[in-house]
Amino acid sequence: MHEGLTSVVEELDRAEQHVAARVVAYDRVDGYLAAVLDLLGAEGDGSVFAIPDTLMAAVLYTPTIDPPTGALDAFLKSGLLASIANPELRDHLAALPSRYEDGGDDERDALGYTFATVRPLLERSLFAQEFTAVLGQMDHYWNLFRPSSSWNTTVSTVRLRATPEIHNAIASRLQMLRTARGEVEALRKVIGDAAAMFHETLH
Repeated sequence: MHEGLTSVVEELDRAEQHVAARVVAYDRVDGYLAAVLDLLGAEGDGSVFAIPDTLMAAVLYTPTIDPPTGALDAFLKSGLLASIANPELRDHLAALPSRYEDGGDDERDALGYTFATVRPLLERSLFAQEFTAVLGQMDHYWNLFRPSSSWNTTVSTVRLRATPEIHNAIASRLQMLRTARGEVEALRKVIGDAAAMFHETLH
């Protein structure tokens, strides 16, 4: 029993770190998207202006969560949950699978909007070679939560035409990311609370 609890609390600690890193990634992408919107707002409709491809790539990136759950799943399936004396901890653990699912719902909405609306719009708004340059920066974004990550060594500029359509699409995407970020931060707190109560149980 103690070994099973130890496995779960260790996994919860890793899950909290995983989700906390995604919150940091959300905050970084938020800043990049806000900068893109500022540039668009400073230009007149129809104007063509230069923007770093690294900044433009943020328009396509959505942080996603995939926390470890194997130990928790095994523990819940074992029927040992009822043996935990702390009712609040029992409730937290029982609710975590659905909270993990809920935490990904807004991310999936943001990803769906990106692929259905933003990416085709961006592809139409940039020259083909420049759109390829933007896609070339995506490896950076996939690793954004890693402290050692850095931009590609070559950063170029792309030409973007300022239009209400692209401004509104990016603004909508930013709002969706902020909503998703709120859900992920709430999930981080739930995981952290469960881990803290678990540590108290074990010591």
